Amino acid sequence: MIKKKIKFFKDIFRISKKYVKENKSNRINSIKFIKNDLSKNLDFQKDKFLKNFPHQNFSNTFKSKIVGMNSVGLLLDRLTILTIKLCVMENKKKITNSKIKKEIDDLIFALSKCGKLKGIDYRKITRQKVEVNVLNFREAYIELLISNFLLWEAQEVLYNRDILKINSNEIKNYISLFSLLNIKRNILITKTEEFY
Repeated sequence: MIKKKIKFFKDIFRISKKYVKENKSNRINSIKFIKNDLSKNLDFQKDKFLKNFPHQNFSNTFKSKIVGMNSVGLLLDRLTILTIKLCVMENKKKITNSKIKKEIDDLIFALSKCGKLKGIDYRKITRQKVEVNVLNFREAYIELLISNFLLWEAQEVLYNRDILKINSNEIKNYISLFSLLNIKRNILITKTEEFY
């Protein structure tokens, strides 16, 4: 059972890495570009990703353990972030990449032993309304990957540009986008957990 789960999560990592590599940019984008163009492009390519998504060929009746306070949803969230980081850092220091790959291997192993937490809800308490329409684990996972990818790209705007030279409207748009994506991300962590 553990070997099947490891293969399943390695396959998810492999197609996630391909998806991110095909869509990452080597330039710092504007929030407007991220919010409109990149978001639409990622959404457009979602069907191609879902066609290659591995089938879950194991039962979740397997007596697995909770790994610390980690749940499948939280570990998958971390996997998407590390996948993005690996793709962004691939031309940087090899040492960093080997550390990231080791962390991904450890994460996949933890996922293979991790159980589903019942009744968990990571949603934020907020006045903002965010629609998340996913019907299964695969859709919840790709939406989580997309949300984290957009969050990563949005953060690059602030981390790699002179913030004092960014106009106030773009900063307001960043805060709005970041807030909505983070709320969506938390809903999707819960959804991946529920559908697993």
